[in-house]
Amino acid sequence: MKYTFSDIIGINPFLKKVIHQAKKIAPTDLNILVTGESGTGKELFAQAIHHASDRKSYPFVPVNCAAIPSSLLESELFGYEEGAFTHSKKDGKIGLFELANKGTLFLDEIGDMPSDLQAKLLRVLQEGTFRKIGALKEQQIDVRVIAATNKDLLNMVKKERFREDLYYRINTVHLSVPALRERRDDIPEIVSALMKTQTDFKGYQIEEEVMNTLVHYDWPGNIRELKNTIHYAINMADHNVITFENLPETIKRPFLNMERKPKSLQSLDQLLKQTERKAILEALQETGVTVKGKKAAAKKLGISLASLYNKMSKLQIEM
Repeated sequence: MKYTFSDIIGINPFLKKVIHQAKKIAPTDLNILVTGESGTGKELFAQAIHHASDRKSYPFVPVNCAAIPSSLLESELFGYEEGAFTHSKKDGKIGLFELANKGTLFLDEIGDMPSDLQAKLLRVLQEGTFRKIGALKEQQIDVRVIAATNKDLLNMVKKERFREDLYYRINTVHLSVPALRERRDDIPEIVSALMKTQTDFKGYQIEEEVMNTLVHYDWPGNIRELKNTIHYAINMADHNVITFENLPETIKRPFLNMERKPKSLQSLDQLLKQTERKAILEALQETGVTVKGKKAAAKKLGISLASLYNKMSKLQIEM
């Protein structure tokens, strides 16, 4: 499926900041590192960047470095010549780098890439050339690399489990995708979009109690877990209305000993205000509270200076 920035749903300030950064660097050829927990939508961002770039007419090639055995990953990435090894294909094989020429190669779970391949990847990024297994000559390649991981690569560098030079090569631009629990105010809109776009979900309604439960659950599996939860609840529903009892046990368990009433939980408006206040304060702490600093903070948040002043007034932020 082809994803663009319009497919990234949410109004949360943290998310909007990442989208703003991604849109700014999409037209460039800079390498990008996308970090975030599993299920946050890192590939969605990678595809959106590709389709907003000058490379959009060329391939977007994703590869999960953790899903391919290390013994096969090299041949998958770089391909091989005929007769390069026993049981190799008669005509050899085109690697994913060659397949992605002039386009974008998305290296998901790059933290799982073996150290010997990290060295070969670094050479490709530095020289713009690669050599197939069994080949005598190197080939020129024009590929933009977007890497992604849910691991702490900097910590892996310190422990010498990931090459420091490769880390800084792929981390030209760093996009940190927030976890779903960090943008709870987006959950109702995400659920609504799922109900409208997923064929299996159409025609169903969600009780307010269920929505409040979804908003206050911590979502360790993020959007992927949310989608699976809705799918499960629909299959458990007796009619076209999803109730609390239709939710998976893992979702219900934290709330079973609570008085499950919407009024006992924070409203979505309260959640949004808390999130906005936190984002504004963090931006101002980073940029300073002078007029110049506030202009920089507004730019970081993806809003105008007038909007920043308006929000600071409504949220009673005095600086």
